[in-house]
Formats: sequence, C-alpha cells, structure tokens
Amino acid sequence: MSTRLKPGIPAPTPASADIDQFVRAAPRKADYPWQGSFGPVMPEAQLNVRMRLDIMLMMDYLHYHTNVPKREIAERALRAYFASEAKRLGIPPLTNDTQPT
Repeated sequence: MSTRLKPGIPAPTPASADIDQFVRAAPRKADYPWQGSFGPVMPEAQLNVRMRLDIMLMMDYLHYHTNVPKREIAERALRAYFASEAKRLGIPPLTNDTQPT
C-alpha cells in the first residue's frame, strides 16, 4: 500500500545524516533518576521508617562503639543492598559522585 500525499504538499527529503548528527549532539537524558545531575551539592531527603527493635539496637550499638552517625550507618547498609540488587537486576549502580562525603 502506497502513501499518497495531498496535492501541493512537498514530499519529505531524506536527511538521515543531518538527523543522526542532530541526535548525537542533543544532551542525553539520564536513564535512571539516580544518574541525573544534582548540581554541586547532593540534596538530602528525610525518610521516616519503622524498623524492628533488633535492627535499631544494632544501629545504636554501632553508633556508640564506632562514633559513626546513625544516618551514615543506615546509608552504608542501604548502599550495600542497592549495589547487590542493581547487580542482580542488571541496572547501573549508584555512581561514585553520589557517594557520601
């Protein structure tokens, strides 16, 4: 089946080289939200969660004996979990520029 154009409408001209160059020059969007650009400072978000008592007691113990803030303990644990799940799912992990300072 052929496509007919209305009289007076010019037929499109193939310009695949121009289109390819345009597409390559366009800024690339991040494929996943954590791959985006956050600017010079990584924003932080608050997350209130309910945890089992044994997990909270372990966090308190680690905080007391290592003097590492509880936020950082939780972040390290989440990063380890995210890395293993990203590997299992075949998706890119968190990048180095989003590591805690």
